[in-house]
Amino acid sequence: MRKILVLITAMLLIGGAVNKANAQINFGVKGGVVANLYELNFDNIKENIQLSQDGKNAAFHLGLQLRFGTKLGLYVQGEALYSYIPEKINVLDNGVSSSLKVERHGLEIPVLVGFKLAFFRVYAGPKFYVTLKESVNKTLSNSLNIDYDFGNEVFGYQVGIGFDIIKRVTFDLNYNGRFTKSDHNIYVDGTVIPGKQTNSQLWFSVGFLF
Repeated sequence: MRKILVLITAMLLIGGAVNKANAQINFGVKGGVVANLYELNFDNIKENIQLSQDGKNAAFHLGLQLRFGTKLGLYVQGEALYSYIPEKINVLDNGVSSSLKVERHGLEIPVLVGFKLAFFRVYAGPKFYVTLKESVNKTLSNSLNIDYDFGNEVFGYQVGIGFDIIKRVTFDLNYNGRFTKSDHNIYVDGTVIPGKQTNSQLWFSVGFLF
């Protein structure tokens, strides 16, 4: 949390410097969908246990954006976005199948530096993740004693491109990743199966600047 406060303070200071350089400040909203690209790799899986991951579930983000831009095209943008990221993990143990639905609710805080030429933008910057809620729902068909724990996902990055239509409507496509893999363990009938996840995603967003 301390790093997040430092980052937000730095963003405000940079924004203040940009503002002195004859800047334009825009506040807006944005939201969109998330495509999971991550891969969960497991170690020490017993021969009788098979695991598979399905990230093809409805994921989305929604929140606020604040942009400090200059006439030269350089801009700084901070965002605070609520994200909902579900996934499904299937377990097969000695012919008996079960599944887990894992849901993550978080606050995504990217701080981006970009360049805008006409209506086209490119940008990159760090991104912090704050966990709001995590849950594991077992399917009704479960006959195995299975569970899942979440890794500590805090710091990552974002790179992307965007378009501003009539200066107010924003479209963005960006790649979100983590600098390190996070640990995720699955428990199957008392057996701990350690895993690591790459945590990469594609985000498509539509927004509006006031």
